[in-house]
Amino acid sequence: MKPNQPNVSTIAAIATAPGDGAIGIIRISGPKALVVAKKMVRFKHSPPQKVQTLTRCSIFCKGKPVDKGMIAIFKAPKSYTGEDVVELFCHGGWRLLNLILEEILKNGAKLAEPGEFTKRAFLNGKIDLTQAESIMDLVHAPTLQMAQSAFQQVNGELYQAIVTLKKEIGFALSMVNASIDFEGDDQVSLDRKGIITRLQNAYAQLKPLVEHSEMSLLIHHGMKVSIIGPPNVGKSSLINILLKEEKAIVHDQEGTTRDVLNGAILIHGLRVDFFDTAGLRETQEVVENEGVKRSFIAAEQSDLILWVVDMKKPNYQIPDSLFNKKILLVFNKIDLTNFQNILPPHVVHLPTCRISALQGKGIDVLKEKIFEILIGSKNYKVEDHLIANLRQKQAAETAAQALKQAIEKTLLGEKEEMIAEELHIVSFALNEIVGYISPEEILDEIFKRFCLGK
Repeated sequence: MKPNQPNVSTIAAIATAPGDGAIGIIRISGPKALVVAKKMVRFKHSPPQKVQTLTRCSIFCKGKPVDKGMIAIFKAPKSYTGEDVVELFCHGGWRLLNLILEEILKNGAKLAEPGEFTKRAFLNGKIDLTQAESIMDLVHAPTLQMAQSAFQQVNGELYQAIVTLKKEIGFALSMVNASIDFEGDDQVSLDRKGIITRLQNAYAQLKPLVEHSEMSLLIHHGMKVSIIGPPNVGKSSLINILLKEEKAIVHDQEGTTRDVLNGAILIHGLRVDFFDTAGLRETQEVVENEGVKRSFIAAEQSDLILWVVDMKKPNYQIPDSLFNKKILLVFNKIDLTNFQNILPPHVVHLPTCRISALQGKGIDVLKEKIFEILIGSKNYKVEDHLIANLRQKQAAETAAQALKQAIEKTLLGEKEEMIAEELHIVSFALNEIVGYISPEEILDEIFKRFCLGK
């Protein structure tokens, strides 16, 4: 898509959050943005001669003035989307904003889909895909650290890292291809030593991205921790004390938790979502049985499982399906017993923590233990964690694996065609990260998660 192509529609949407506010913004983008806006805007003196400046104006709907505000005009390609863009700043009453938006749509614009402005910015080459994805992360970042992490991407740090890698791989691939094209010519034989040095340098740059990717996702999007265990071990009391609110019903009767309850806190500036689940037991009760099923789903989607153990009657019957996850044994009710428990062989390797959910003892230690297991040191550096989502992580892993294969095949003296095949995989995966190669359905899936007007 090129800026202001005649067959490209002009789109519009309210760019500020729903609800009433002091100021509201309506964004219009596309080849007819100026035409649409001029039909409903009047100026006290003359239309603005300069772009990218705010000018006072009156806004009309159905030929009658409805508000006084400001207008900003951005000419293609020097705008957010790369197209002609007009932004109207008016009073932020939600009904007023919708009235003005309706007039804009009557004048020839169509309502923008979620994320369509940012999608056009990507398609017009204003930003790469990593920046586009991180704009959404920045908008929704609940903590300072998560905002800083997202801003790195918006600022293009991952893009620059990938571009540097692409240059290295591209140069190496050109050398390999030249050797293939002139096979038999002694003057164009492959410099394997030079290729290996170049590829090893590229791998040294790519490897940390992949190694830090798991932790990067936790920093970008927060940690999911499920509280799992048999009935009546104190799971609901634990989530209540963690969230500092009466989130779950606490009762001696078994099976009081029927659904998955959740809430979030911050640990060292990072978001941690806790999920209280139904007690795991065999039951014929239909609703409770559904709760147990949901407990397993929550566990599978978690980064860490807190298996809560009642110290008075310990139960270590952890389902085999959960052992593929990280598990922390949480011994509860330390206020009621001094029993020194001996762990059975199948759980002796798991980390442990002792608490009293009822009295709030050991909760700070538990938080530190959770952070230590998932992140490690609280002195982590945001700038070391550039991978922002699973899509980027998978592509980076593919590139690293293929690059490792290319190095090994070069060292083993395999044919140039075999090396070239691996380097093509590396190049394709790197292109996928920044969006040079992105099927339409992947783009649609990414941008539909944006808010309207972005």
